[in-house]
Amino acid sequence: MRLFEKTTELELHPEEVRMVNRGKRMVRIRLTLAVIISLVIIVSLVFLFSDTTGTLYVTSNVKGAKIFINAVETEYITDAEIIKIPYGEHIISVELAGYETVEPYAKKVKITAGRTDTVNFVLIPKEK
Repeated sequence: MRLFEKTTELELHPEEVRMVNRGKRMVRIRLTLAVIISLVIIVSLVFLFSDTTGTLYVTSNVKGAKIFINAVETEYITDAEIIKIPYGEHIISVELAGYETVEPYAKKVKITAGRTDTVNFVLIPKEK
């Protein structure tokens, strides 16, 4: 027997041809699904381990004003650096007894992951 013998093509019955073609399709489908699943896992891991928060520095001309994010009071007072704020748009406002905020009363801030944004408020004494 020689190492490289000339081979002849086999003649397949039409049903056998259909079975071979069906098998090829199944292999392609499985490979495609494996690639899609791998991509989903990679994207999920990148999102999971990437920084999706930003930092906000809130200032005011009168120090000690309470800081609100999305109408919820925080533990912070001006001037403060607030870290780990989820990325996206947030409404920021401040309040201090005896003072009112000069327009705009609240400011919309778009937090970008990995960045520090600054918001400044001007407070004036309330009229009696």
